[in-house]
Amino acid sequence: MAIKAVFFDVGGTLIRPYPSVEEVFVSVARDMGYDVSLEEAFMRGHIMDEYYEEQYAHDPRLWCTRDSVYKLYITMFRLLAEELNIPKPHDELVVRVHGMFDDNRHWKLFDDVIDCLDSLKLAGYKLGVISNWSDDLAVLLGYMGIREYFDDVVSSAEVDCQKPDPRIFRLAAKRMGVTPQECVHIGDLTEADGASFNVGFHPIFFDRKNSIEYCPFDKVSSLIDAVDVCRSIK
Repeated sequence: MAIKAVFFDVGGTLIRPYPSVEEVFVSVARDMGYDVSLEEAFMRGHIMDEYYEEQYAHDPRLWCTRDSVYKLYITMFRLLAEELNIPKPHDELVVRVHGMFDDNRHWKLFDDVIDCLDSLKLAGYKLGVISNWSDDLAVLLGYMGIREYFDDVVSSAEVDCQKPDPRIFRLAAKRMGVTPQECVHIGDLTEADGASFNVGFHPIFFDRKNSIEYCPFDKVSSLIDAVDVCRSIK
């Protein structure tokens, strides 16, 4: 069946923190008078990733409300503050760090995003987003200058379910007016984004660093390559 719609994940696929989370954290901490080493922050930053992975594995509603997303990030930043031996209390610091990302100032498009979206639009595909994100995702995409490319934006907090729950993929296809078999989903997490396969989507695993040797789906290291894969699917 011919592909009619192409959906994207957002974080790690279309956009990234800029500067990095560690750099923003250190900048805010220094502004508040703390003597913090950026090198040490990079060395200790894995504590945030580990906490996130643990929470995501055990909480199927982690991304389903604005409040739960907020608590997730606040806890991650608090853990980093503790790892860096910043004196307590950390409340003001972590809230200020969160605010830097919450107001959209510290996100950046990957360099190949616009060319990819332009090419897919020109080829006649409907474009959409399926992302584990808070309910202000469409606002962020507008700030980044790409909201106009998308026929629909589905965030987990808006629809009360998160990837890899099959309901979010079925809902996105229904809202787009296509069948799951007519959809591609491009994302950088094999479990969360690859789950689209279970409802009939054609997943494309986006591995920008080319760090995964085996993947059961089509794999690309640039979004431009993903355009070619979409065109090849019959």
